[in-house]
Amino acid sequence: MSNGILKIFSHQISPRLLFALDVIFVDILNCGYSITTNKREFQSYEGPKIAYSEQLFENAILIRPEDILFETGIREVEIEVDRTTDIPKLFINTRTPVLGFDIFAATFYLVSRYEEYLPHRTDKHDRYLHTESIAWRYGFLMKPVVNYWAIELDTHLKNTFVGFLTPEAEYKFLPTFDVDDAFFIKYKPLDRIILSLLGSLKNADKQMFLYKWRIINAKETDPYETFEMLIEELLSYKVKPIFFFLMGDYGGFDNAISNHNPRFREIIKAVADHCEVGIHPSYASNSDHNLLNAEIKKLSEILHRPIAKSRQHYLKLKLPGTYQNLINLDILEDYSLVYAGFPGFRAGIASAFYFYDLDYEKKTSLKIYPTCVMDGTFKNYLKFNIEESCQLLIQIIQEVKNVKGVFVPLWHNNSVSDFGEWGNWSRVYRTMIKNAIDKSEQGTKGIT
Repeated sequence: MSNGILKIFSHQISPRLLFALDVIFVDILNCGYSITTNKREFQSYEGPKIAYSEQLFENAILIRPEDILFETGIREVEIEVDRTTDIPKLFINTRTPVLGFDIFAATFYLVSRYEEYLPHRTDKHDRYLHTESIAWRYGFLMKPVVNYWAIELDTHLKNTFVGFLTPEAEYKFLPTFDVDDAFFIKYKPLDRIILSLLGSLKNADKQMFLYKWRIINAKETDPYETFEMLIEELLSYKVKPIFFFLMGDYGGFDNAISNHNPRFREIIKAVADHCEVGIHPSYASNSDHNLLNAEIKKLSEILHRPIAKSRQHYLKLKLPGTYQNLINLDILEDYSLVYAGFPGFRAGIASAFYFYDLDYEKKTSLKIYPTCVMDGTFKNYLKFNIEESCQLLIQIIQEVKNVKGVFVPLWHNNSVSDFGEWGNWSRVYRTMIKNAIDKSEQGTKGIT
């Protein structure tokens, strides 16, 4: 039986290479490794080993390196993509006999979001478009390719080195909810309540006017107050969700209610008694460090505890500035890495990893949980009906199960209400819960 510690040789050890190795071996395969530039040490090692080198070594898996992991700065990178199998590969190198590509360069390129630092088009919210990505252009946005690559490498290591073992991975479901608007009408400021009522009268919508009036007078429950239902159901499955609360001032794209509102504060505290709670930085705070700091402090003061988790409102993610701001304010986890316009794996991965800052060329303390699907994507961007949404949702859940990754969906408290524009859309949520909770379909389909 071979020594179980994986040894890796490289002619040079760089921050980029170490980051890629950590993603593959620590974040996905959960196994240890050591790296050396000493050829004699590497040659004499009798355990499992990988030569990340142009030089052949006896009894070692060879992966020929690309230049990108030994560079600094950003440049246009010419990438050859192999689409002859179900799982596309980047940085093809036919002289790499086992895998046929540089898995470490490919992993770094996708997971660091290297392409988002290059010139690109943005949408009206200044967000990187999914159509700009290599994953969209080559048709693998719906595949967590980095996980599949890691599994393939793991298989080769086990086949080559008898006794080499990695821990059995476990699929995880981590539901998250953004609270952009905690109430439809009841607890909102008087001026906004009056405007809402007048709007119904102006539209000659007597039924809606009466419905709002009943909510205001406690004859009906505000439809957006779905918190208790969501928490009770998920905890019954032993699943602990995360809720992200918007603390920004009202205006523009921010519809938050005042953080001084007693009912809003009561809801935040009640949710925090059972679930994890994070900040939902406002649209305006994305480019204003002081405003972001103030919003985090507001939530921290309500809960009397530090705030460590974050997801950007409108998914306004601008690299590296957005993440640098979060790090400077002691945020430890972020859940913003998903496209608004299409579901899938923005970084090609279905496992949590640490943000690599290409400005400073270092792995940071900010852990990224890649979200892969949002409720509004189906209805507002893709214009899907309920059946189409359910089908695509089932597909992406299965992809996460295939690689035993972590499934992180983004839902909203109002989208499960079956009210207004979200009428009957709770069916999509129920489909998600049913398929995400069910572990019977786990496997490793699609590995070639």
